[in-house]
Amino acid sequence: SSVFPAAAPVLQSAMTTLDQHWEKLHDRFFRKQEVYSMGWYEGPQAKNNMDLARYVVAVGPYAGPIAVTRDTTKLFKVSGPVEPLSVDIYSAAGIKLSSIKWDKEHIAGLGWTEKEHLAIVCDSGASFLYDIKGNLVKTFSLGPVALESGVKEIKMCQGGTGLVAMTNSYQFISITNFDKAQHRLFQPVPGLAEKQDPSGSGVTAWAILTMENSIDLYVSYNRNVFVLQWDKYFDPALSESQLVRYLSMTISPDGEYVAGFTETGLIHVFSTNFQINRVAFSTGSRVPPVQLAWCGSDSIVSHWNQLGEGTDTLIMNALDGSHTVFPYAGHVHLATEIDGLRIISSELHEFLQAVPIHSERVLKISSDSPGALLFEARRFFDENMSGADQRMRKIMEGYHLQEAIDECIRAAGNEWDTVLQRNLLKAARFGMDFIDLPRTPFIGMCESLRVLFHVREFQVAIPLTYMQYVKLTSEVLVDRLIARELFWLAHEVCNFLKLEGNKATNRVLVHWASTMIRNHVGDDDAVAQIIIDKLRGVNGISYADIARAAISRTALAIRLLDMEPKASEQVPLLLNMNEDGIALEKAISSGDTDLAYLVVLRLKEKIPSGQLGRIINQEAATRDVFLNFCRQADPKALYEFLYQNDVFAEIAWLAVDQARIALTPEDKFAKLREASDHFGKLPKNRFEVDMLAEQTKLLMIQRTLSEVLRRDIVGLTLNDTIFQMMMENRMDDAKKLKDDFRVSEKRFCWLVVQALAERGDFQALEAYANKAKSPIGYEPFVEQCLLKGRAGEARKYIPKLPAEQRVTYSLRAGDYDTAVLSAYQLKREDLMDEVRLHAQQNGQGHLVSHIEQRLSAGKP
Repeated sequence: SSVFPAAAPVLQSAMTTLDQHWEKLHDRFFRKQEVYSMGWYEGPQAKNNMDLARYVVAVGPYAGPIAVTRDTTKLFKVSGPVEPLSVDIYSAAGIKLSSIKWDKEHIAGLGWTEKEHLAIVCDSGASFLYDIKGNLVKTFSLGPVALESGVKEIKMCQGGTGLVAMTNSYQFISITNFDKAQHRLFQPVPGLAEKQDPSGSGVTAWAILTMENSIDLYVSYNRNVFVLQWDKYFDPALSESQLVRYLSMTISPDGEYVAGFTETGLIHVFSTNFQINRVAFSTGSRVPPVQLAWCGSDSIVSHWNQLGEGTDTLIMNALDGSHTVFPYAGHVHLATEIDGLRIISSELHEFLQAVPIHSERVLKISSDSPGALLFEARRFFDENMSGADQRMRKIMEGYHLQEAIDECIRAAGNEWDTVLQRNLLKAARFGMDFIDLPRTPFIGMCESLRVLFHVREFQVAIPLTYMQYVKLTSEVLVDRLIARELFWLAHEVCNFLKLEGNKATNRVLVHWASTMIRNHVGDDDAVAQIIIDKLRGVNGISYADIARAAISRTALAIRLLDMEPKASEQVPLLLNMNEDGIALEKAISSGDTDLAYLVVLRLKEKIPSGQLGRIINQEAATRDVFLNFCRQADPKALYEFLYQNDVFAEIAWLAVDQARIALTPEDKFAKLREASDHFGKLPKNRFEVDMLAEQTKLLMIQRTLSEVLRRDIVGLTLNDTIFQMMMENRMDDAKKLKDDFRVSEKRFCWLVVQALAERGDFQALEAYANKAKSPIGYEPFVEQCLLKGRAGEARKYIPKLPAEQRVTYSLRAGDYDTAVLSAYQLKREDLMDEVRLHAQQNGQGHLVSHIEQRLSAGKP
């Protein structure tokens, strides 16, 4: 239930008046409508004495919040004690959202960023960003120039995308990215350093033109206007008649025109490229207005304060100079929007705008546009009046039905009154019964208006127009609802618009849970249970994101992380919380090696080796992960761990690995001796000790042979060493190695065949084959000859092969006679098929046929 009075309406119904309150200036109609009745609520009681004349006011773009702080540069009569200085944040309906106690230096200016963070800039350039709830988000500085000269004034870029500050020395500093908050200086004002202005008044007015990747500053100095950029400036070279001193300047939201108040009391409107002088009209006053603001990009509104009377006057001038006046009993504040002007007073929040073109075409009295005819036709049809059929025929005869439907849909989006919206949409739906059109625009408008209805409500107070909503996007609107902690509404909007599947709704739920953690000071288990019960069954929810909000409440964070299914999300957060044991357990149980290595690395960095060893030895899986990590990344740590734990076999194998990669024989010998010593400490490792002795013996022989060969063969395997001796024709050394290391005859014979074939010494190979029966058969002889492309040599050994092998190798050697004869003798039809296929593939089919005929005839 709300503590706010239900009597504060969103908007009064305008169905009976339609264009009655419109006012025409030049070729456009304008309307001013009440959005909210402002009570400046701080709770159940209203603060009715809000005199805006006493405050510095900053209004957020796109129907954003309102920040106020007492203007300490003005003197006012007060009764009673003076309240401590604060910066108060209100919703657009005047509901107090938060208050920032201000005990820092003097405030040079306020402004809202595109993320609805309040930027507070002090005289020294020290700057602070606060969220809508008054929480400090970021601090930054405008740099040494601002610190030295002091900040005179700040202005926000359009939409809050950045800010520009002017120092007391008339230098300009920008911030265009509040996340990085890097300041950047503009080019100095031409002639300012030389004091070319005889009046000595310095910069008298300036305005910001915001573009996609840059900012242009329009600066009035010495009766001229310069355009400043970061790396250069532009002098438009105005004629003598155009040279004038501006006391106030503002740029239209579409970036097309500059409006400036001159020292002679004129308001001059010219294009931002200085090519068009649109209009100049007199205000009758040489004193500049309190504010000069654009109403959208359609008209200029000047705000005048009647000194001593406590009243304000707004004068709106169209771009032809025609004007209308709006008197106010108290002080007001103006805030330009892309499609209108927000007027904030102590009593009301109003919106002044040019009547959107589609609304004008449909709702203007006596309009004969297709949309107006369709709107009337539907009304006549509902009231059973004659004339509906006539209007529908007129629309359809001109083939304007689609245009009429589009006008009604667009007009509905431009209206605030729900009854009028409904009637316009009914008219559009009525027309759609007569033509086959896509329903998407109609459905999209219905959805948008439903969202806008809820966010415009007094308790929510985000009075967006349809144009602003489209520009802002629904995703950003959800972010703004989250910032206001309106989680239920944000969740419903995400569901209703089906934003990003379940990602958007889950994001809302994560923010809800995080806010609950921050605001709830009760028992951690109770808070965790509430969150878990609420989110049970929600797919894809990130409990790790929720746990980050509870990082200062360890038990609560761990409980929430237990619900997180992704170990990659759990482990880093647990490490940040110094819960190393739990992090290691979850990393290992996940089976993610990289994650486990991450934990091990962090443990090595922060825990003494003795304590680390005790943790590692608690679980076998933990020990295995640690050992694998150290083998790959930190052999020294591996050695220390193994030595502390008397794991002699592991130390020995580590030494063996180091011997393998050692660069010098001496290092290899040393590491092998070390490995042998460690293996020797355990009787069960006798085999390893013997193998190391053999390896050491081989290394010593290799070192001796390297000196003889004059090339290094230290580190080769025994087989490779014997092979190298054979390649050097040092058969005696090869046989000695065979005897010393008990190499089998078969293994040695293989090496001889390979070496002789590699050397190309086929005569020696034949002699070796004929010397004694080969222990490995003769297939290796044939194979090595064929590999070296010596088919003739291979044929010498084929007769010594078993009959079945003779067929295959004869074909490989191109000996079809032997192949056919062998297959014929074996009486194997499958082997004959193999011979025929091979011959056909190699163009020798006729030869095989001739051999077969010869054998069939009994001829050899």
